[in-house]
Order: sequence, then C-alpha cells, then structure tokens
Amino acid sequence: GGAESRTAHLSDLPVGWSGRAVLRQSQTQADITILAPDGSRHRSVSDVCSWYQKRGKLLGTAMAQRFEESCRMARRQAAKLRAGGPNARRASNHSDEEEEDTHRRKKTAKRSREAWSDEDVDEDDTR
Repeated sequence: GGAESRTAHLSDLPVGWSGRAVLRQSQTQADITILAPDGSRHRSVSDVCSWYQKRGKLLGTAMAQRFEESCRMARRQAAKLRAGGPNARRASNHSDEEEEDTHRRKKTAKRSREAWSDEDVDEDDTR
C-alpha cells in the first residue's frame, strides 16, 4: 500500500483549507499536513496561526479548536488504517496501546512524586 492507503483527510476546515494525516511506515504516528488557500503547507495548528498573523488576521479560539479537532480525528482515522484491510479496523490493538500509555504515565507520575517528597525533606532540614 502506498501513502494513499494510509491517509485520512481532515474534515470541517474553513473554506479553502484542506489537510490530511498520513500514517508513517512505522505505523505508530501520523504526520499532519494542512494546506492553506494559497497552497502553502503547514504541519500544525500553530503554523496555521502564524499564517493568519502574517496576513494581519487572527485565528480565533473557536477556529483553532476546529483545526485541532480535525487533526485529532484524522490522526485517529489514520491509526485505524494500520496495515490496511478490514482486520486493521479492529479496535483491540488500539486500546492495548492506550492502556500501556496510562501504565507508563502512572509510573512516571509516581516517580516524580517520590522526587518531590525528597525535596520536601531537604527543605525541612534547612528550616
């Protein structure tokens, strides 16, 4: 499958804008490309913000959220295109990944908490 089979299109963008999320060959991350009305390419919503600023316009919060949401949706869609074919659409492998993520997050949270308590002890000594 070429890049086309790993592509999800951004929806609900303002008139003249289009974009896509292409799943990398590694199939872990999707790269976002947003096309402005003038044909310039942008990688993120903050890029889009500066495009507006250069034109003396402001990308309002609501509009920025619309771009963000669209990117998120496309990323999610691209992730479903993994390995192509109907079997790739099974959500099971996706939830596994998310669970691993939360595990990892909990671990790091615990670690930083321990770090904090050490610092607290030091402070008590100096008092």
